[in-house]
Amino acid sequence: MLFAALLGLSFVSTAAFASPDKGQRIYQKKLKKVCGLNGAKFAAKHTQDEWEEICKSGKFEEEIQKFCPKYKKGYLKKSQLKHIYDFAYEYVSDSGNVPSCYNRMGLPPHCIKKIYALNKFGCKKLK
Repeated sequence: MLFAALLGLSFVSTAAFASPDKGQRIYQKKLKKVCGLNGAKFAAKHTQDEWEEICKSGKFEEEIQKFCPKYKKGYLKKSQLKHIYDFAYEYVSDSGNVPSCYNRMGLPPHCIKKIYALNKFGCKKLK
């Protein structure tokens, strides 16, 4: 019984953490047009140490404003800012990680175009 309670608590605490994937989706939906940068270029503006220092000093939202002049303070919720921070931290210039832009089917956009082109000519739908 104690094990089950601890297991349940671990799921609750994990949900409270920010997510780079969710941050990427928020960036694409809310900031990409406002910033005029894709997420990879935004994240690569700093190293992990620099992003961490900016966040610890409470100036993360101000930093967004530097790169995104159209961004208005308060546009994003604090929870969204945490996810975007995790996204930026995950894909910084010194991490070697590159964000991918996959759709709900898990395929890059150029593959989706090929699937639709094949279907247009009556070909079997790819799985």
